[in-house]
Amino acid sequence: MESFLTSVEKLVSDASVKIQRMSDNIFRKQCNISKEIKGQRIDEELLDNHLLINEKFIQSGHLETATKFWQFKIDGETTYIRYGSIVADGSLKERAIQVEQHNDEATAQKKIEALIAKKLNSGYQGWVR
Repeated sequence: MESFLTSVEKLVSDASVKIQRMSDNIFRKQCNISKEIKGQRIDEELLDNHLLINEKFIQSGHLETATKFWQFKIDGETTYIRYGSIVADGSLKERAIQVEQHNDEATAQKKIEALIAKKLNSGYQGWVR
């Protein structure tokens, strides 16, 4: 039984990594490099930093309801929030990406923790790592 549980945990972990990579690919495709996001210009360096977050094992998560999704990443003092709707075929239709700089890492963490609590209370489910 323990071997089975270990196998299931590995499958779930592998699936989470694949989902995160797909999310990053979607982010790269949907972001026009010269696009303005909340007054902050997304340039090659910022985009590359965003995509390296997974390799640094920075906290991230994906929460969803039947019709909506909400994703976040924390990279030091910067938070990235992406949200939108889930289409009937299961694909994600992005509505917005928010990039926000905070005074310090603790402030960024507290902001995300408050938003996670709010989303969970609203019926969202998913994973946070």
